[in-house]
Amino acid sequence: MKTNPFRIILVFFFIFLLTGCTGKGGESAGDGKKAAGGVKVTDASGREITFETHPKRFASLTVGDMDIIHQLGGEIVGRPNAKAGIPEDLLKAEEIGNTHQPNIEKIVSLKPDVLIANVGFDKNIPAWRIKAYGRS
Repeated sequence: MKTNPFRIILVFFFIFLLTGCTGKGGESAGDGKKAAGGVKVTDASGREITFETHPKRFASLTVGDMDIIHQLGGEIVGRPNAKAGIPEDLLKAEEIGNTHQPNIEKIVSLKPDVLIANVGFDKNIPAWRIKAYGRS
């Protein structure tokens, strides 16, 4: 019986591909880690955040992030001040400004579990201003 070298290479490629998809100790790759009190994630600014429970209410300052969260089943309570690109069923969510001019008072009043903003948000809105409203 003749062995095809292409099949052997293909088998090794798939084995290499499958072993590359797991992290240390067989865990799946990703930023989320189980913490004693919930899930710990590291955001784009390098801050570690621990969620005690699975977040359900979201506010987003960008249309793209809002659309992804909505498609994944998250409840959008705050959305950016944009008319284009917003699905019809999300027009009822409160407008909260945009990355450059967020309405912090409105965001805090909606009590989202998570505010989704880009890294530039930190440059425009100092962390002390958000902490003054009891959120960090």
